[in-house]
This record gives sequence, C-alpha cells and structure tokens, in this order.
Amino acid sequence: MSGKTIVVLATMDTKGKEAEFLRAQIKKHGQTAMIVDVGVIGTPATKADVTRAEVAAAGGSSSWMRGRRRRRCDRDPTPAL
Repeated sequence: MSGKTIVVLATMDTKGKEAEFLRAQIKKHGQTAMIVDVGVIGTPATKADVTRAEVAAAGGSSSWMRGRRRRRCDRDPTPAL
C-alpha cells in the first residue's frame, strides 16, 4: 500500500460513531484516516482530527458559526419545503 491519508468528512454531532467506524476500517486496510468535523449545530460525539472551529477559521467564518448555532436553535427544526 502507498500509505496515503484518506480524509473522512463528517458531521461529528450526528455521525461521529460512523466516522470512527470508517477510521477503523481504513486502518484495518493499512491506510491512515483523518476525520474532519464539518458540523455546525450539536456537540461532537467523538473527537475529530480537524475540529469544526478549525474548519470555520480556515474559511474565515468563525463568527458566522457562532451566530448560526444561536439562530438555528431559535427556529423551527422542520426544513422548509
């Protein structure tokens, strides 16, 4: 195997356990996995290699993320159709 890193993008608040499962399967096949948390609402279920705060900061949107969490909690969780 070439020893490449496979990046797993996941919303760690709802799919943290699934991301960890993928990491284990990737490792089992001799590769390395890097988990990146792309969630913006709930608390992460497990630890990511790259946190949602790091993702937001890299995109210059850390203040947007704080505001989004606040606004999302105040509105109806039912998506508009």
